[in-house]
Formats: sequence, C-alpha cells, structure tokens
Amino acid sequence: MPTMECNREVEIVEAVTLGRWAEGCNDELRQHTESCSVCADVVRVALALTQERSAALETVRVPSSGLVWWRAEMRAR
Repeated sequence: MPTMECNREVEIVEAVTLGRWAEGCNDELRQHTESCSVCADVVRVALALTQERSAALETVRVPSSGLVWWRAEMRAR
C-alpha cells in the first residue's frame, strides 16, 4: 500500500492554524490543494480541528490562581 503524503502538508496546516487559509495564502497553494487529494484532506481535517479548538476555548472555565493554590495546600495536608 503506497504512503499517501505530500511535501506541502506542513505549509497547509500552518496556514490553517494561523488563520491564513484561504484568503491569506497565495494562489499557488490554493490551486495545489484543488489538485492534490492529500492536501485537500489535510485542509478539511485542520479546519475541523481548529474550529473544535476555538469552540472548546469559548466554554472552558479556568479557576483563579488563588483557588488552585488553596486546593494544592489542602491536598498537601
């Protein structure tokens, strides 16, 4: 079974995670993803993961540093 990979994958993931996909990247890279099934899949997966991360960050509740310190003190006792 042949390995499915492309040397442009890293470049595409970087563009998606930095929020530059598709308007902020060059035309050549967008055209490449139209002709490369591996990179088209990479775009879909990277976009989905980025959207999930954004949604998770909106709902996360981080406790205050004082509460974390107090809990650590209680556990230490």
